[in-house]
Amino acid sequence: MKRNIEFIQENPLKAFIILGLPIILLLIFNESYTILDTYFLAKLGNSVIIAISYISQLVYFLNRTGKGVGRGVSSMIARLIGAKDYENINNIALHGVLLILILTVTIQMGFFFGSDFLFKTILGISEYGLIKKYLMVLIGFIFLFFLSEYLAEILNGEGNTRLSTAVMSLGVVLNIVLDYLFIFVLNLNILGAILATSCAYLITSSIFLYIYAIRKSQIVEFRLGDFKFKFSIIKEILVNAIPIMLDSLIVTLVGLMVVTAMKNYQQ
Repeated sequence: MKRNIEFIQENPLKAFIILGLPIILLLIFNESYTILDTYFLAKLGNSVIIAISYISQLVYFLNRTGKGVGRGVSSMIARLIGAKDYENINNIALHGVLLILILTVTIQMGFFFGSDFLFKTILGISEYGLIKKYLMVLIGFIFLFFLSEYLAEILNGEGNTRLSTAVMSLGVVLNIVLDYLFIFVLNLNILGAILATSCAYLITSSIFLYIYAIRKSQIVEFRLGDFKFKFSIIKEILVNAIPIMLDSLIVTLVGLMVVTAMKNYQQ
């Protein structure tokens, strides 16, 4: 793996193709899934489309939050790899895991106690019953959303964007297949959509953990014995992660308002 990193460092154009192209393809793939997922859910009725439109804003925030922490950690790891300093990499990666655990509990509590106020009091959504079914499952699987996006970013930081793209693309395919199975075959309706997404993230997280913990083919190995808590590491991760998290929060809040405006216009 270290030889591959050195090869990429010596070939800027090759590095752009190897590191950038897989991420571009994954973004296109993700958008294609969103369109297909909306097509499936549209068959369940207008109220389901409205509910899923609200939920998709929250899912976007969760994905970007996990990606933000991963981006903060991967940038630190990339600098250490560039300096050929491999001793502190595992410690930084484990600090990232600690941070997503803290964020998981914090956001779960926020969703649990604040969702009624947001959707019923502020937005006044009549479809809140459908949204709440989705939210209850979503709250339980938040850590999987964070972990999968986080581990994908760590792979990107090591320069292995092709592998992270392959795993995340597999998750998209599984999500589409499970969507159809849970929504139409098992008749779980909107609940089937979040179960499909959660199962897909469970599988991608498991694959990433296998790559790191069992196969051990990457520079980062997440050895617990290497963990030495330093607040300065958490602070540096947050310096890189907070701009992405704030951006996603603003997009989410604006998205919620846009969906509400469109719903009121339609009525």
